[in-house]
Amino acid sequence: MTMGGFENSWPLTAYGSSVAWFRNELAHRRIVLDESSPLGIALHRLEAYAANVLVDDTFFYPSTEAAFEEHATIYGADLLTKAIHVGCNAGLSLTRDRWNMLATDDPLVTRPVEKSEDQSGRNKTWETVIGCLTANFAADVRFEEPDVTCIYQGQRHVIAAKMIYSTRKITKNVLKGAEQAAPFADVQHVFANPVALLKGAEILRLSRTVELNADQMALHFEVWSRAWVDAYGCADACMDIYESGANVAFFMPLLIDSRDAPRPLIALTGFFHEGKNGGFEFARQFQYEWARLPGFTSTASTTYLRRSAPSGGSMSTQRQS
Repeated sequence: MTMGGFENSWPLTAYGSSVAWFRNELAHRRIVLDESSPLGIALHRLEAYAANVLVDDTFFYPSTEAAFEEHATIYGADLLTKAIHVGCNAGLSLTRDRWNMLATDDPLVTRPVEKSEDQSGRNKTWETVIGCLTANFAADVRFEEPDVTCIYQGQRHVIAAKMIYSTRKITKNVLKGAEQAAPFADVQHVFANPVALLKGAEILRLSRTVELNADQMALHFEVWSRAWVDAYGCADACMDIYESGANVAFFMPLLIDSRDAPRPLIALTGFFHEGKNGGFEFARQFQYEWARLPGFTSTASTTYLRRSAPSGGSMSTQRQS
């Protein structure tokens, strides 16, 4: 199957499998989704795409930019609906206000947005995705100060969720997240998502020049993600946070060419403690829960994620000289 130069060979029938459930949950709460809203449009495109792959072998896009925009939107809608489905199945309860927010703002955390008014909804979505996926491996997950709290391996973990929109504010936002997390937990985390700053179409284009298998591609872009953090001047501030006791994780939603098709990859880098304050194992477990959602495992294979997460203790990422 071809897709404007991309071979379309992964299990696309998995796309959209939680959309009907999501729509039913909105209807049950008497929340009307405006089909012209960002989420309404994204769900429609996801449903159309999932239906079309069953009858049409070929998809053409005029450019890599167009392919990226389409798949970042489909990916975002699929991630959102499946993550919430997973969280609710794990026993997490979302308030009606949170459901309503998803229906009225732009909640797709896999693509950049330009309008500042879209930011509040995406911030809440990032928080919601974190809570829902965490509920699949941790206990007593709550949406409370600073953003998400839970019990993991007998310790209270707290997460400050930060969407990053400006190169000038990366350090400020991460520092703020650490300050918010500090008073509340045995283990403190800042989970940052800088998708608004990533050049997604360019990354997709460049990935086509890298001949690597799925696990090698995952490792390649984790190395790249650390270089990105260093290039934006975050390392010193993050090390200051690390030295104060908090863990800092950057999760980067990418679309990568793999077997000539655009496939999701969630890259992880950061600054993590070992021992009782360790954050790497927790962050890697979150990454694993994201990557193993149906249709998301083609590039960052779950075998690689499991193998690279140590069973005892966490990996410490030190300052680079």
